Amino acid sequence: MLPAHVKESLIDGLVRAFAAPHCYSNSSIVTSATQWRKGHELLRCGTRVGLREGHETTRSGERVLIRPVRPEDTALYPDFLGDVSTEDLRLRFFARIAELSADESDWLGHLNSQHEMAFIALDEDKGHMLGLVRLKDELDEQTTEFAILIRSRLKGHGLGWLLMQRIIDYAKEKGLRRIYGDVLAENTAMLQMCAELGFLEEDLGSGMRRVVLDLKNGGH
Repeated sequence: MLPAHVKESLIDGLVRAFAAPHCYSNSSIVTSATQWRKGHELLRCGTRVGLREGHETTRSGERVLIRPVRPEDTALYPDFLGDVSTEDLRLRFFARIAELSADESDWLGHLNSQHEMAFIALDEDKGHMLGLVRLKDELDEQTTEFAILIRSRLKGHGLGWLLMQRIIDYAKEKGLRRIYGDVLAENTAMLQMCAELGFLEEDLGSGMRRVVLDLKNGGH
């Protein structure tokens, strides 16, 4: 069980991060003159493949809907966080549970609609929130950082793979060159999944790894 103050902080961060409108204007989707010239970037919001709803099935048979986050999804966060273990939160935020408040707020509390995107995975049968993934663009407008969190009971079911595939497709459509994420070296399941998706691993020292996918050289 999460301490009450940590759970409240996480819920508040999720609310502030993902209550932003998910349908972005063309000007926010297109981030450079080169990208602007690409015809698919000129499509109206909601017609791009990466922004459409996707119906998937996990390896264990869960029927999943993956779509951009919506303001009304805030009602789903408490139940979702109640099924994320303290160990999984530590692996995600690289901190002990008592230190999560500041770290998670930085990730969850500042969603910029021009340079960030988030997708939610929902149980199609029950409507429960199963996971989420977020992209945050770097200042070079060519690189984006991913972060992902799913229900602990669904680890190994293929949900993380489905969410990662969605952000890879989205980043390609947006014209980005690479996706990266920082992962604890002990998080072998995440590192293995990223390797299978085509990410290359770099040793950052201090028990940290950086996984990078080059989208311009046949990545995924």
